[in-house]
Amino acid sequence: MLVVLTIFLITILGFLIVSFWKEDFNFWERLSLGFGLGIGLATFWLFFLGVAKIPFSSQLVVLPLVGAISLLLVILFPKGKIEFPLKSQFKAFKEFSLFQRAFLILIIALVCWSFLQTFVWPPFTWDTIALYDFRAQRFFETRSLAESILITPSWLAPYTYSYPLFTSLAHTLVYILGGENPKFIYSLIYLALLSCFYFCLRRRTSRILSLGITAVLATVPAFVYHSTIAYSNLPYVFYFVIGTLYFWEWATYDKKSYFWISALFLGLSTWTRSQEPFWIANLLFLGIYCLRTKRVVRVLPYTLIFFAIRQSWSIYRHSVYLQVENLQEVPLKLSFSFIKLFAVIPFVVRNVVLDWRVFILVFLAIFFWGGRKQLGKNWYIIGLILLHISMIFAGTYYLSVNLWWWDKIGGSAARMSIFFFPLILYAATAIFFTIPKGRKKLKEIIHLKFKVDYKIDLGF
Repeated sequence: MLVVLTIFLITILGFLIVSFWKEDFNFWERLSLGFGLGIGLATFWLFFLGVAKIPFSSQLVVLPLVGAISLLLVILFPKGKIEFPLKSQFKAFKEFSLFQRAFLILIIALVCWSFLQTFVWPPFTWDTIALYDFRAQRFFETRSLAESILITPSWLAPYTYSYPLFTSLAHTLVYILGGENPKFIYSLIYLALLSCFYFCLRRRTSRILSLGITAVLATVPAFVYHSTIAYSNLPYVFYFVIGTLYFWEWATYDKKSYFWISALFLGLSTWTRSQEPFWIANLLFLGIYCLRTKRVVRVLPYTLIFFAIRQSWSIYRHSVYLQVENLQEVPLKLSFSFIKLFAVIPFVVRNVVLDWRVFILVFLAIFFWGGRKQLGKNWYIIGLILLHISMIFAGTYYLSVNLWWWDKIGGSAARMSIFFFPLILYAATAIFFTIPKGRKKLKEIIHLKFKVDYKIDLGF
């Protein structure tokens, strides 16, 4: 019961933080963002307790949450920022058409199936048992970050500290509060991702199309599967995709709330997986966009927030490595080799492009049928995805010149690239189905774009 209460408090904490910009977000969107922000802050709180050598306890989790929520309520309530319009939100469901309800029911059914799996089955996958949950169990047993255990033997330290502590500390949070199975957190992340994705689409297009495209994302096997296992891939995708989508939302609508959400969530993506280099593309494109739009001053606060989160883990890991005697770290190098280059290209095509060929075809369709005007208008969306694609090839090449076993991890390459799905679906919506100001009916947009001569009525 304490676990449920604490997850509720974590969500409310994040909800109240997002409520500083209440006017810019739907109620359910604030809840979804609130959960992601809240669980990220909660794991960071445990991390800082561990660094300060303060023993973990349920009291040190619940009481600070209550205090922070009380403070935010005192600040927000006089400003009229507190709102829980549940009645009006459920009333809106009655206005859904048959097709809209069908899409929504499909999404809810998949989320419920995910929860059923995570409630029934405990953590069992290899990396979960060997790393993520292993660390969490040691944290729970010692009520600390258990450095002395995780660096023994010394040759194991590079593995036990190969990924940041988000997943392990999220598990620890559940164990400290009396829970036995932390996997439900991944179902909540799956739900939050779908919700935020839907509302980003909804600002651009109709309800039925937003629900339909969200249903497509919900049915992607990789997402369904990762919502039922305790890996770091889905949390990474959640934070990275939300950070990217809200950067695009800021570029489109110029609302400061989207800017701050993007910076926070992109930073939190490195708290889940720090080895992926895609944040470099985001920061590079942020600089390009701000230079082109003459808003260079925005680069500084964004990067400060991002690196404040990212470097916390990097500095801590370095401090732990200093305690390890005879630590064997492989020196990394960068060199150029045509042989490696021609080996990398088929590897990426085989393990990434062919696995996700449907979404790659959708992305290619954007160039063939998107139209010069739409491509130019949405250059910041298309350009960033192209930069991400180039990062896959560059990152794989970098691994190939440093690790002899680089071509044995095709599955990892496929899992690493699943963040492309929501980004490509969002890009296709932005190019083909964005409704102009004035809310022209979508069926008229489709009629003009594809020059069809018959009318359709799907409940737009």
